[in-house]
Amino acid sequence: MRADAGFYSGGFFDLLEARDIEYAVAAGMTKRLGRCLRGVRYRPVAADIEVGELSYQAIGWGEARRMAVIRKKPPQRPDPQMLLFTLERHSYQVIATNVADMAPEEVWEFYNGRAVVENRIEEVKNQFNLSKIPSSDYVANACHFQMVMLAYDLTNWFRRLLLWGDLRKGEVAALRRKVFTIAAKLVRHGRRVVLSLTQAFPRQEMLESVMGRVREASLQFG
Repeated sequence: MRADAGFYSGGFFDLLEARDIEYAVAAGMTKRLGRCLRGVRYRPVAADIEVGELSYQAIGWGEARRMAVIRKKPPQRPDPQMLLFTLERHSYQVIATNVADMAPEEVWEFYNGRAVVENRIEEVKNQFNLSKIPSSDYVANACHFQMVMLAYDLTNWFRRLLLWGDLRKGEVAALRRKVFTIAAKLVRHGRRVVLSLTQAFPRQEMLESVMGRVREASLQFG
């Protein structure tokens, strides 16, 4: 399990350990823990990065836990989002773990593979307008939330199953501009309904490829 500092709790660690679940959880930085970092023996693993470890028992814990410590020299212009804790011209990141067969740098690498749910939340808020509450009625707001999340999920499935390259990795705003927002007319031609594009449409080849994949998916899942 990988988790951020919101899950840094002795009780939570007890729960995981009782179920034999291995974990790497970012430590909540306190003055007491900061004082312990001064005595850690560090070794270099990359330019401006050193690692070490210590055994630490926070107040209220029943036992000590292993802490992997990553020490970096901050850049010339420190990023406030990056510096979790600064001591003697270094920034520190501490990760609580019960994985015994990983070196501190391997614990760090494992922890950094955690989910990017914050980015997804930000995307929904900014690009699906979920940051605004449309009503004073709770039920209406709950329905609005579910509809937004359904639209977001459908967009993600469309992106993963039918697109490629930069289109698959792009944000929703880019998809709207390049794929969804296309000037066209829906007209009847004989007994058929035809999507009529301008002859000067610059992304016709891309659109035809997407529509071809849509047809393939319809046959596969239909």
